[in-house]
Amino acid sequence: MVFYRSYNMLCINTNNQLIMNGDLNNIIESVNEICDVEIRSGSRKRVVMDSKKIYMHIAVELNLFTLYDIGLHVGVNHATVLHHTKSFEFVLKSDPILRRNLEACWLRVNNILGLKNFDYRDIVMMHWKDLTIDQRKNISLLADKYYNENKVNEPVYV
Repeated sequence: MVFYRSYNMLCINTNNQLIMNGDLNNIIESVNEICDVEIRSGSRKRVVMDSKKIYMHIAVELNLFTLYDIGLHVGVNHATVLHHTKSFEFVLKSDPILRRNLEACWLRVNNILGLKNFDYRDIVMMHWKDLTIDQRKNISLLADKYYNENKVNEPVYV
């Protein structure tokens, strides 16, 4: 896997256009490696399209890039990126393999980009609807136990 270290790294997309964004290239390489596909290819197979949706979802959720830049890296326009991100949530609910790939990609992107505000609790909340009532109670009890064990009993003066 090739990691692009800065925004000055050059890349050529499927339309032979020169593009420059190292972070988006890192996200693409992560998705390619985890999903074992090449999302820059022009293929319309379901595996490739789901991987493109993962890439677009992650890039849009980071709020660092424009829709135009996200689409430029995979050879689509901004409207396609918007369509894929809106339809991704519905597909994600019904496909557990896609959900697992998304989690793996998020963790890889977090490690590569060094995101400081990445919260692993979001992954638990993504699956909250899939949990049974007993599982939800167990998670709530664990959270309460952790809170009570780590609570500061002394007043803190700042």
